[in-house]
Amino acid sequence: MKDLHIHTIYSDGELSVREVVKKVIDKNVDFFSITDHDTIEGCREVVENNLHKQNNLKFVTGIEISALIPKGKCHILGYNIDIYNKELQYFLEQEKIMNRHNIMLIVDFLRMRFNMNITDEDVEQMYKKIGVVNNVEIAKLLVRLGYCATIREAFEKYISLAKKRTHDSKQEFSAYECINIIKKADGIPVLAHNYQLKMPYLELKNYIMDLKKHGLMGLECYHSGFHKSGIDNSLMLARNLHLLITGGSDYHGPNVKPDIEIGTGKVNNLSINSISIEKKLAKTLKYQ
Repeated sequence: MKDLHIHTIYSDGELSVREVVKKVIDKNVDFFSITDHDTIEGCREVVENNLHKQNNLKFVTGIEISALIPKGKCHILGYNIDIYNKELQYFLEQEKIMNRHNIMLIVDFLRMRFNMNITDEDVEQMYKKIGVVNNVEIAKLLVRLGYCATIREAFEKYISLAKKRTHDSKQEFSAYECINIIKKADGIPVLAHNYQLKMPYLELKNYIMDLKKHGLMGLECYHSGFHKSGIDNSLMLARNLHLLITGGSDYHGPNVKPDIEIGTGKVNNLSINSISIEKKLAKTLKYQ
């Protein structure tokens, strides 16, 4: 099986890179990618320790970058990127600055709306983690402070509302800029989980066509969040627009997304055996 959408502790996942590799093997996945949000540290760990070669796995470097959009969520995946590219590294440093601004928007909203006692020391403690700080870290903090019992409850009761109310003040790069930096890092830009854009079909098609004009090369057609109709529609779009087909579970871990597993997705709704991006990468896969 194939799984090109997996997160680790370097972003909002729960497992270390080595734990992810072990799970990949246990789940009989032979081709995988680590696509942490806004960081390539997980990919660097795989490559520099030869974790894929030691276990006879095919590995493609990856990243998932959040892009500015008026409604919903737009995430651009980058595959087969040069993880040592200087322009990409500078881009990610700029993203860290934006990230802190966005995290503080959420924290300040929770403080004011729900009168939560989140101290500056609590915030600094979050930033001691390895990798990128994100909303899952805020959820873990709310559990730690006793405002809720689980990460899911934190999102449902507090963070989802905070994200909506602070959306217009977020700082993020545009989708065009995300695509451009992936191309500069010699990678393949792919639109992730298109249902999260919250667009009707024709608007979505036009948006994807526009992104393709700006360098988009692929579409994530298999994802744990899709119903069968969503997969079918995405496959049709990818084929009609001559985009590469990719897919993955979007695995985060047993507490963040407890019903999603590597390889098999949400309650076994995935089994990805053939995707065109793999054929595209057959002779150009980096770090093998």
